[in-house]
Amino acid sequence: MKRCYVNMPIEYHGWERTIRNIRPEIEDLMETSPSLQNDYQKILDPVYQQCLKKLRPEYKSTKFPDTWEFTRSLDELLNLDFWA
Repeated sequence: MKRCYVNMPIEYHGWERTIRNIRPEIEDLMETSPSLQNDYQKILDPVYQQCLKKLRPEYKSTKFPDTWEFTRSLDELLNLDFWA
């Protein structure tokens, strides 16, 4: 969310590196717990709302959308650079 919405270009490389590092961990979790593939659709919106609660106070001048605006495809979330 920070990479998509927070206007801090000096931080983009670090945020992108974090995303690249975390994606394989998420893929491993999905492989070891296949039920997560079904459940992630159910938790995407609540997790997004939790993120908003954390990020809005930290980045008060950033306008985060109230709802997730990107793909809901797990494959795309794990492989596409949707902030580009």
